[in-house]
Amino acid sequence: NDAVQIVNWLEELKYEVQSLQMMLDLANRGMIIVQTMLGSVGALALLVASIGIANTMIMAVYERTREIGILKAVGAAPGQIRALFVVEASLIGLLGGVIGTILGWLLGKGLNLLILEILRWQEVTVQGTFFVVSWWLVLGALAFATLVGLLAGLYPAARAARLPPLDALRYE
Repeated sequence: NDAVQIVNWLEELKYEVQSLQMMLDLANRGMIIVQTMLGSVGALALLVASIGIANTMIMAVYERTREIGILKAVGAAPGQIRALFVVEASLIGLLGGVIGTILGWLLGKGLNLLILEILRWQEVTVQGTFFVVSWWLVLGALAFATLVGLLAGLYPAARAARLPPLDALRYE
């Protein structure tokens, strides 16, 4: 508190002053900018992944139109067909989440080793881990990836459920 008061007093006297708190504030602003940029890249990647899953599911509906017609002809309800495609899209999202989590964990391990080696090269002795992947983060990422797959599969699933059985059976 005394340091803050002294800095304020010196600034009032028109002296140019720098304190550790000012440097920390500047570093925090920089971190907020970096986090915002990384969040934007993540949101863009999420959008691209959603479009990719939706595209995959729309193509699956086109490729399996005859199968959908057969399912409807033998008595499958539109809700069952919708559920089939939504579950498939969710599994695609889950599989992508598993692969992404494994690759992210491996990247974190590699970056930890690289940072420790760079610090050792700079003759700075540091021990520890810079990138930590906790179990709740893994579970959250897998749940989120599954949810993204589910949401991306809703439109193709509804489209498949609306196909008329006769048109689907005639489709080549």
